[in-house]
Amino acid sequence: MSNPRSNRNAICEKNPWVSRSMGVHKSKIEAANKAAKEHGCRHRYNDQGFVVATSRAARNDAMKFHGMGDRDGGYGDHTG
Repeated sequence: MSNPRSNRNAICEKNPWVSRSMGVHKSKIEAANKAAKEHGCRHRYNDQGFVVATSRAARNDAMKFHGMGDRDGGYGDHTG
C-alpha cells in the first residue's frame, strides 16, 4: 500500500501544486504576478491564470493572498 504523504507527492519544482480554484483572468496575469511579488508572496500565475506553487510556503502565501483556507490543512498550513 502506498503512502499518500510520500515524497512522490511533495510540492516541489518538479511537481508543482496548481490550483484551478484560485487564479486570475488571462489579461491580468502580468499584473497579478507583480502584485503577488510586491506582497512578498512566493507563488506565481501560469499562462492560463492558475496559481502555481513550488513549495508549501508558496501554497500558503497563495491561500492568504486569495483569502482562502485549507479545510484539510495540517500543521503549518493556512487554514483561514
